[in-house]
Amino acid sequence: MGRANAGCCQGCFDITVENLLNPRFSDALLWNLKARDIEPQRPVLEILRSALYVTGTDGILEASNQLVSSGFSFALDDFGTGHASDLSLVNLPVDLVKIDRAFVSGVGSDRQKRSLVSSMIDMATNLRIEVLADGVESDADVKVLQDMWCRLFQAFHFGHPMPQEAAPEWILEREVHRPPPEMNRGRA
Repeated sequence: MGRANAGCCQGCFDITVENLLNPRFSDALLWNLKARDIEPQRPVLEILRSALYVTGTDGILEASNQLVSSGFSFALDDFGTGHASDLSLVNLPVDLVKIDRAFVSGVGSDRQKRSLVSSMIDMATNLRIEVLADGVESDADVKVLQDMWCRLFQAFHFGHPMPQEAAPEWILEREVHRPPPEMNRGRA
């Protein structure tokens, strides 16, 4: 993983292929962050996996690399869905994959989902890409995913959308599901 903060982002911005192919997007994004005193290393730019299979991948790669050189991290959303090759994990500067809820939800009780998710996590881990499981619905799902070395989760199981000012109190009131330290499986 290129930057250690990609999995622990302060926020994510959904971006589109059109954004990436717009020659003014990078400058506008940097200007807006600077105006709000936000470092580019804090947010993660999140793109749908299906969006990567439109035309113009050379332009997407060039724009992605330009944003990475400015300090941004990229997350690939809806991982596991779509019909195209997973070469995007190698060809694009992806730091985080978000495994789609269609695979994650119920992984604690479904042996086939468990096999698929385990393979996805292993593939990403071997490429030094952080993994986030989206759609965790139960403690059993959390346990199985932690046993697979998944460290990041996103789902209503942990909490529902709330106003920003309510988040600190909510965090303090709950025990956070954290994997034991030995789960860092040799990542650089």
